[in-house]
Amino acid sequence: MKIFKPGDSVILSFASCQTCRACLSGRAPYCKYLLDLNFSSRRLAAGYAASPSAAPTTSTTPATDKDGKPVNSFFFGQSSMSRLVLCHENGAVKVDCSREDLVKFSALGCGIQTGAGCVWNVMNPAVGSSIAIFGAGAVGLSAAFIAKLYSPRQLILVDVSSEKLANLPKGHGATHVIDSSKLGKGELVEKLLELTDGEGVEYVIDAVGQPIVLKDGHAAMAKGGTIVTLGGVMKECSIGINDHLVKGGTWRGTHQGDSVPKVMIPKMIQAWREGKPSRAVFSWYIY
Repeated sequence: MKIFKPGDSVILSFASCQTCRACLSGRAPYCKYLLDLNFSSRRLAAGYAASPSAAPTTSTTPATDKDGKPVNSFFFGQSSMSRLVLCHENGAVKVDCSREDLVKFSALGCGIQTGAGCVWNVMNPAVGSSIAIFGAGAVGLSAAFIAKLYSPRQLILVDVSSEKLANLPKGHGATHVIDSSKLGKGELVEKLLELTDGEGVEYVIDAVGQPIVLKDGHAAMAKGGTIVTLGGVMKECSIGINDHLVKGGTWRGTHQGDSVPKVMIPKMIQAWREGKPSRAVFSWYIY
């Protein structure tokens, strides 16, 4: 059955096989073949997806340039920085929108989906909770825009860039903004505890991926709280088992905010059309 036809508007996201156990249970970000499909830089051999038990292999005939040298492609299942794109069908999402809106929506398939999905799909915080987001870039701000919908008691944005914090888009929803570059060792944790009456932050989002950020976030996390790692830079981070045990906390990672693009992208577009969150959530990334 054909999914697309010429003239359809589509948003591109990561590729998944749609045949493995993870994909069939609605967990496409954890597809068995995720690395092969998105980061091998090669088209995969035909037929692998028809047999979930068969390991995919890279094509024996990769694309080449005019000199016959192999050309990397299919990064994130698409390599879309071009007017012409060859992408994996399972990574494309058909949307009903104008060409003008398509420009706004084009960035939904990765970072925005990750930040928004972290709140919507992973944390689902209780109304009136305290939430701290480390990193006020595209991913962190996307999380902040969605977190605002949950009417948090405190929504705290933390970043090391004074310039970035001074130019936050309207409607970001933060009740507190902290420039951590001006704080000494241990002072950020103290400030977060102070803002939460010594209880700690109930939900912490690490959208940076640096060990010091994760350690500070964990130290400032409330008992029974949750910390979610989105950033993928760190290699090692040491947190004491006893420190985690006595807090009864949850620490987990998430890829793409646990989002299934064909579900998540239309959901974000619908929320935008309903004015929640503020329409600035998309226009800020474009302008």
